[in-house]
Amino acid sequence: MNPPLRVLYALWHYPHLSESYVRSEIRAVRALGVDVRVWAQEPGSAPYPSDVPFGYGELDKACADFRPHLIHTHWLRQPRQMRELRATGLPVTVRGHGFDSSRKKALKAARDPMVAAAFPFPQFVPRLPWNRKKIHGVQVGFDATFYPPGTDKHERKDRRLVTRAGVGIPSKDYNFFFQVAKRCPDHRFVLAICPAYTVEYYIDEVIAMNAALGNPAEIRLALQHEQVAELLREAGIYLHTSLPDEPFGMPISIAEAMASGCTLIGRRLGISADYIGDAGVTYTSLDQAVEQVRRTLAWSDAEWAAASRRSVDRAFGNFESTKSLAPIVAHWREIARAREG
Repeated sequence: MNPPLRVLYALWHYPHLSESYVRSEIRAVRALGVDVRVWAQEPGSAPYPSDVPFGYGELDKACADFRPHLIHTHWLRQPRQMRELRATGLPVTVRGHGFDSSRKKALKAARDPMVAAAFPFPQFVPRLPWNRKKIHGVQVGFDATFYPPGTDKHERKDRRLVTRAGVGIPSKDYNFFFQVAKRCPDHRFVLAICPAYTVEYYIDEVIAMNAALGNPAEIRLALQHEQVAELLREAGIYLHTSLPDEPFGMPISIAEAMASGCTLIGRRLGISADYIGDAGVTYTSLDQAVEQVRRTLAWSDAEWAAASRRSVDRAFGNFESTKSLAPIVAHWREIARAREG
């Protein structure tokens, strides 16, 4: 029997609560038979208990100890910023995100012979100037161990609970969430927010935004992933917010909210309407978002059940992590075979 594929994740900071997409990805590729270790430049400031071996220190020592077939990282800029990667002589792959999808960043990575493959979200593939042998569009993937399947999730929902989960950075537009909350007093709004690494101070600004409006929403700080999942399972509505001029990737919180059976309300931006699909609706203004929250007050039991089933079906039909992320593992195996051959 051939030994398992060994992949070393090289990350800026780990483990950090804001990067649930890293945890979901690692769990998925391990379930698909990959042996994973993590090396990080720095510890995260909002940690979670890691279920995969990890360490810091010298990257070359981590490679000598683990003997990976390749190195994988996140964010298109990382291969050039992590100078330690080049010295290993190993092929590197990189997972792209919405905020780092500019042509400039992609072009720099495309020209780097160290980068064997990149996995941006599919909507960015046509606009990125990559060698088409290097670029492979891959969808978001949520971890079904936190959001197990089931079609009766509506029965446990608080229909007047509206949630939002995210990292504490300005692009998430939490002030919009608070404004909707102020205008929807018949609903309860809860924001689950975790600090962003190196800009932890922004949490204080978010708290001040809420206070300036009379604290219409409850703010819960640095919840563990299991606690966020519990909150989403309880909530009837997930209100996703972001600044209108920000690039829209495939936020994992939206897929997680779908999987929990929430009905989705999100800003119409980029592919957001296609991503949300029949799991919810999109808005283009504050008035419209407020109206979309309020209209659920008139929903019947049957309408709530149907909305929840649509969300769950869409999540598990399209974004469950072992299905969504299987192409990454397939490309890793090709890279390893080519290197060994």
